[in-house]
Amino acid sequence: MGRDQSGKLWIYEVNSKPMSFDEEDIEKKRIKNLIQIFYNQTIFN
Repeated sequence: MGRDQSGKLWIYEVNSKPMSFDEEDIEKKRIKNLIQIFYNQTIFN
């Protein structure tokens, strides 16, 4: 993830075929952390 000179946020690469992860607790924590990163980088912070 990055920010351009005008302040827009960009995702540089997204895996089009993400692996399925069988440890639900770890996957939930990963998603929660990713959401927090994006939230902190927006005007809602």
